[in-house]
Amino acid sequence: MLVSAIWAAICWLNLSYALPPASFEVEGQKIHASEAIWGTGVTNCLDTSLLFVTCLEQAQLHPVIALTENHAFCGIWLCKVTLSALIAEEAELLRKHAVLSDLWASRKTCDGKNKETAD
Repeated sequence: MLVSAIWAAICWLNLSYALPPASFEVEGQKIHASEAIWGTGVTNCLDTSLLFVTCLEQAQLHPVIALTENHAFCGIWLCKVTLSALIAEEAELLRKHAVLSDLWASRKTCDGKNKETAD
């Protein structure tokens, strides 16, 4: 319930989701400063993911950010898990923990109209 409430609050900020242009960066994606986000209301998936995990952490939950080739999304650990490394480069590790109900993740983003969309 707490995760849903935090996500709903973020969606109600009316942030507009903007895909970066193809030539945006050679590698990776730029993270916008909070002043730029609040000033323009425009974010990308990485900006929104960082905002979400910051709120989750403040709520004393244990968030995780998953990065794919073209997307960033969030989740939370539902139980205490000790991994051998801080960064997991294999998606299979996260999939296994999701199947075991150790991890919850969502690929959704806010569309700027107080709605969420699957990406």
